[in-house]
Amino acid sequence: MEIKNKLINTKEYKNNLKLNKKMKRKALKYKTKDINECTPLEQSLFFGHNSKDRTTKLEKNKFLQYNKHIILLYTFPKSEAEFISSCLTKLFYENPMKQNIFSTIIDNDYITRIKNFNNYENSQSFGSIGHIHPKKIDKYVDYIQMTIFNFSKNYFGIAFECSLNENILTELNSLLICDIEDCSEYKKYFIGNKKQIGKIEWNPDIIRRKKLKNTIIEIKCRINEFLNSYLKFEKHITKVPISINILESNYDIVDRSPHFMMSHDIYGYTENHKFENFSVWERSENKSDSSFKTDICFDCSQSFEDIDRSSNIFIYIKDCKKELFFISESLINIYVLTIYFYKLCELEELITKERNDIFAIYNKKKHNKIYSSYNNFSKEILKIMTSLSNVSYGNSCYINEYIKNSMAFQKKRYQEFICEIEEFKEFFSNKLSIENISETRKVSYISLLIAFLSLLIALIPIIYNNSKEKEIIENISNNTSYIENIEKDIKNIEIEIKNIKDNIINNK
Repeated sequence: MEIKNKLINTKEYKNNLKLNKKMKRKALKYKTKDINECTPLEQSLFFGHNSKDRTTKLEKNKFLQYNKHIILLYTFPKSEAEFISSCLTKLFYENPMKQNIFSTIIDNDYITRIKNFNNYENSQSFGSIGHIHPKKIDKYVDYIQMTIFNFSKNYFGIAFECSLNENILTELNSLLICDIEDCSEYKKYFIGNKKQIGKIEWNPDIIRRKKLKNTIIEIKCRINEFLNSYLKFEKHITKVPISINILESNYDIVDRSPHFMMSHDIYGYTENHKFENFSVWERSENKSDSSFKTDICFDCSQSFEDIDRSSNIFIYIKDCKKELFFISESLINIYVLTIYFYKLCELEELITKERNDIFAIYNKKKHNKIYSSYNNFSKEILKIMTSLSNVSYGNSCYINEYIKNSMAFQKKRYQEFICEIEEFKEFFSNKLSIENISETRKVSYISLLIAFLSLLIALIPIIYNNSKEKEIIENISNNTSYIENIEKDIKNIEIEIKNIKDNIINNK
């Protein structure tokens, strides 16, 4: 199966694929060359030793195979029950079942049943809400059965129990037991600022396990994308959906796992993980469904290197049966526990990331961003904490000591996270208080400086005006004396004119 999801199919992943195709084509040319005629670099790249480890095989008369069903788990706010109801109705209308036996009757009772999950007090409610034939992904999934159940005080859950196509199931089971012949991989690296290409020889079990996990994640992401196109539960796919893988085996994996199981990171479970006499159903074409009792093992775990968020259920059976499945109500508490576990992992990751981001902003003195970052942190934390408030599991469904102890442990983790968040908020608040006092002091100093500068600015016009006034007074004084001299000259001229007139008169 081609890997298309962006969680795996990153730019680095694509470049690595291109590099390996190029280098392995080049390696074919060196098969006919003498190793002694090649440079040390060529010898290391194209004549490396093959891994001595062979792919781990199944023990004699043993089998391990994937069940036909993969279960994807989601939670939705109870406040959005009416919106989800309309989305599910559209999903059923556009993807009806081909077989009448699985047909979903959509009427007022069906819609009311979903809307009733907006009730805070439906602590142990659950029920099937129907089947669909997903047209856009029917190459991978034959049909999807949906079970709605109460998760917490503010959220309800929906389990999408996906029945895989026979071709996809065959591909998964082939990858589970396949041999890996080519164990080499080429990678780019740097020595100083110089780029180099190196060759790595992997254990074949690692390569097989990686191929299998990538294929499973791809299937889940395609189902997730299909469901998201109707239910609109996330804008961008940033995580693999929470899910449950179901496997069938005649291995006894309690206490010490066989080598083949360990090659797939499946290590020994204890007796606590074993659910004894669990009801499992068998589906036949020409017969009605029948049930039988057997042991199953269940556990939630997550590796920091593994992006798949899935728990595993192992069904112990003595021989391969055609199609095994569970009645939904028997798994409700397992659904709740699985979601609770991975939501707490998500909360832990969020606390770490947001806290580190806030401290990075704080240390860089980017105070204009620190409040928006802190508000975003509080918003995301509140969303997850609201969904995990009063998580419920009921005695009406299958429950044993392992589920009780696991739920108690998860609730303890939840309380520890709440305490950690409160301590961080208090610490952050104290930090901001100290910072505000420091900022207030700086503002006070700046205010005093501004006041002093304002005083100087206010005095400048006065000083300037005084000097200008003196200049004007001097100009006026000078002009006044000039005018007085002119007036004196005019008077003298008038006297002279008068004298001239008198002389003229006297001469006559």
